[in-house]
Amino acid sequence: MSKKSDFKLSTRIGGGRFSDVLKCTKISTGQQYALKLIEPDDERPPHNARNELRILQRLNDNGESRNKNVVPLIDYFTNSMEIGFVLPLYQTNLTELIKSRCKTRSHFGMDGKITKRTQNNLKKDEIKHIFKGVLNALKFIHSQDIIHRDINPNNVMFSNQGDGEPLDPVLIDFGISFQKPDNFGGELYNDKITDIATGYYKAPELLLTIRDYDETVDIWSTGVMLMLMSSEDGTVSTYSEDCKYSDLALLSSILNSFGSPPSTWPEAQNSRSFKSLNENFFTKTRKSVDELIPKLKDDDQIVEVFQNIMVFERAKRLSAAKALEILDS
Repeated sequence: MSKKSDFKLSTRIGGGRFSDVLKCTKISTGQQYALKLIEPDDERPPHNARNELRILQRLNDNGESRNKNVVPLIDYFTNSMEIGFVLPLYQTNLTELIKSRCKTRSHFGMDGKITKRTQNNLKKDEIKHIFKGVLNALKFIHSQDIIHRDINPNNVMFSNQGDGEPLDPVLIDFGISFQKPDNFGGELYNDKITDIATGYYKAPELLLTIRDYDETVDIWSTGVMLMLMSSEDGTVSTYSEDCKYSDLALLSSILNSFGSPPSTWPEAQNSRSFKSLNENFFTKTRKSVDELIPKLKDDDQIVEVFQNIMVFERAKRLSAAKALEILDS
């Protein structure tokens, strides 16, 4: 354990509602790192820096990650005001990677109108490698009884710059993660906080406030990331833009994309919202993989995994371990 004074702080490179991430240099070695600073007393559930520290310590062995796809905790410090996590200094995340690979061109129509078209140039092999890397991270953390609860492209960094080698994804940010059985005494397993995950990446059970969810919420989020990477234009094209701001719009987009949930959806049977949805929404049919993951629609293994992780019933949603078995077969 170090002290804050052991580091020279530099520019802010990220952060969230309750955290700041700064570039820093360890004075004694000149090595550069990312420093995540949190004031625990300012946090609101489910954010919990003390739990994040416990989880990162559990996921690491002697300061080095036991899994190449999970962020290593290099060092940390605590004082009366804040907790600091010393982490590797990664250069880019999945959001930035996709943006850099998307090219927008002007198209001139016969009627004289100009429209802009965006093309996603992520390669199929790259998408599959990143997808498998995230699943490998989930396989590991789920084996440690940890639910990440915020799988999204901003929380997938890369440990290398490519340069002819496959980009290796690294899962970061365990600030709202859940450690079974009761999140260090903070949440009952059958009564967990549902205000988790980010935008498009929320699993449908969270939108119906089903509180006894499990690690398969991470699997659903990873499937939505696959949709993003596999799209023609670098967007989750079957989801409405309003999903960023409205859970109702997100639920509608999920139904439009994956069809109506079965009336026998076990975990939703006690949900008033689910009963109302079944009574009042028109029945929807699931879209084809041509629409959902167009760049990988001809990859039989990917299609098999995707079709079996993007399902409403968590008992039928593939685990990360099982998904990897299929992809490696």
